[in-house]
Amino acid sequence: MSAAFQFSEVGIDPNAPINSVLATNTIVLRDQNQFDCTSSFYPNYEILLPSVGASLYSSGIPGVALRFIKTSREDSPNTFPFTGGLVSTPNQSVNSWGGIEVQLVKVGTISGGGTVNIGKFARKIAPAHGNVELLTATAWSSFTVSVAAKPTCSVLTPNVSVPLGQVSMGDFDSGGRSNAEHFSIDLTCSGSTGGGTTAVHVTLTDQNQPGNRGTALSLSPSSTATGVVLEINNKLGLINYGADSDTPGNPGQWFEGAAGNGNFSIPLTVNYLRTSPTPMAGSANAVATYTLSYQ
Repeated sequence: MSAAFQFSEVGIDPNAPINSVLATNTIVLRDQNQFDCTSSFYPNYEILLPSVGASLYSSGIPGVALRFIKTSREDSPNTFPFTGGLVSTPNQSVNSWGGIEVQLVKVGTISGGGTVNIGKFARKIAPAHGNVELLTATAWSSFTVSVAAKPTCSVLTPNVSVPLGQVSMGDFDSGGRSNAEHFSIDLTCSGSTGGGTTAVHVTLTDQNQPGNRGTALSLSPSSTATGVVLEINNKLGLINYGADSDTPGNPGQWFEGAAGNGNFSIPLTVNYLRTSPTPMAGSANAVATYTLSYQ
């Protein structure tokens, strides 16, 4: 039985973790085969390609292996190779494969893409009857694997000014916080191919106190108010400040999301926090710098 793959091209991320599924393709074999056996047996489902690990087979592309999963008809779902359910005889059976999912799995360093052309790749046999082939599976088409490229991003909002307006004592809630104002750091990204994305990480640094690793943004020296600080929240909650560094795992750094081609926004809010029961009125300004790390 032979059929074509569902897709002619798939994109993969070469930086994905080892053993991760990079992409999937499917092949559906609807032709039927008839057989007649004299005694009951348990069929074996086998892959005919060179093995490169447990249930993993050669794709012909360095760092990429194939895994096959039977997804329809009897004895499904199952990962090849496997033993199917009892076939009772004497009987005359009509069989077809149905669907087989083909997974591309990262097993090593990926230096490039290529073409997957597997031909006759699977069979169903009757071990109790001399390993006679009951079914075979052949992919008469191939598919191309392309390596995804990450986009390059640039900042649309290098400087963001957030007016908080005039705040009176009555504007602080029971937790000592004023109403939050929304703002964002906006990026534009381009150059991605094959669905590639880049992981955007962000660190905010207290410009007035660069060693600050807490959650309170200190007032700038020109401020005249006392008894208040500022807080900034991201989508996860209150942020901690960190060093002006793009090193992965930098203190205070958080993962904002995966950016592909197009615009990407980092939403934030800022509010005052009262730190004294009797704050002194005046100007209350602060500056935080941000560092982006693309990982």
